[in-house]
Amino acid sequence: MSKKLSVTKKSRSQQSRKTISSQSCRSGHAFLFCVAGVLFIVIYIIGSILILTTPEEKEMSNHLRSHHLRKRNIEISEKSSTFNFGSNITVSSIRLETVQGDIIVQLRPDLSLESVEYIQRLLNDPHPCETCRFYRAQDRGILQGIMKKPGVAVNTKLGTCPTNVNTFNKKCHGPAMTRGMVGWAGGGAGPDFFIDNYKREADWWGYQHTVFGEVDASSLDVVESCFDLPRHSDGGMMFLDEAIPFDIKPIEGKMVISR
Repeated sequence: MSKKLSVTKKSRSQQSRKTISSQSCRSGHAFLFCVAGVLFIVIYIIGSILILTTPEEKEMSNHLRSHHLRKRNIEISEKSSTFNFGSNITVSSIRLETVQGDIIVQLRPDLSLESVEYIQRLLNDPHPCETCRFYRAQDRGILQGIMKKPGVAVNTKLGTCPTNVNTFNKKCHGPAMTRGMVGWAGGGAGPDFFIDNYKREADWWGYQHTVFGEVDASSLDVVESCFDLPRHSDGGMMFLDEAIPFDIKPIEGKMVISR
């Protein structure tokens, strides 16, 4: 009797294991079926999107993507056109304050970074610019002055030559100057500088001047008025009878030149 019970228990145990194995198998098949179903749905959706997207919709998508990239490039360009003076001020322009009026100059670090860095040192120095003045007004075309402070190391680096200029046997330190451009005098690196007020491109100078700024169009009348002041000739050059002192002040933000 006990032997028969033992065989019966063994048989039930084997049958139980077969049942569990069969259930596990069915469960595994169901899982695989579910995964396959999900993959089918995903592939169907992606395929539908690709099929239903018309050429016009693709063109619009590409246009929006290009617009986003252009906007991003403009933002990067605008950020790179400003220059940091100190830790809290972002400056792209300076104001030369004179009794004749203010002359606003947009800085051009792309033409001479070292020159802009020199102006940065002048602005960061707490002392007034007692030697800053305009002293020469030549032929309504050259308004020359000096920017210098005691104890501030002057610039010694010339500007960069434009890539489109053939430099063979030429002195090239900047672009051909046009009205409003500001550069260092005498083909040097400062501290004497001048504002070009000639109505046409000064091609007779070539590319020998280091340009570090450009006068805003709203300030050109102030530059022009300086040539109406009393002057005298000395060695073929026209000097102001009384020099025009100026102070240098930073302008925060971006200044756009309009011609």
